[in-house]
Amino acid sequence: MLWFNRATYDCVLKGHFGLNEVAYTHLTSPIRRFPDLINHYQIKAFITGSQLPFSKEDLQNLSEAINLKNNADRDAMSRYMMSKIEKEAKQAVAGECLKYLKNENV
Repeated sequence: MLWFNRATYDCVLKGHFGLNEVAYTHLTSPIRRFPDLINHYQIKAFITGSQLPFSKEDLQNLSEAINLKNNADRDAMSRYMMSKIEKEAKQAVAGECLKYLKNENV
């Protein structure tokens, strides 16, 4: 999975590599994520024949903003996890060093 690009939002059809589909969208509960709410509004308008609530330009601007936020959140989580792992590794090494020093003094 690390070989594939991360999913991003865009107003242009890019398809889905894994599903081998030209057109693809996903949606879950609209109270979970703003992109899902946007999808609900667009699909509802399409089904009912109403005017789409978001223009292509609106969707492009929203996509860019959401992608920036998602990337910032992923980067922050990555930095947090790396610092946590580093701290745990330092503690483990320090503990092993103490065990070694205690055994050498006996």
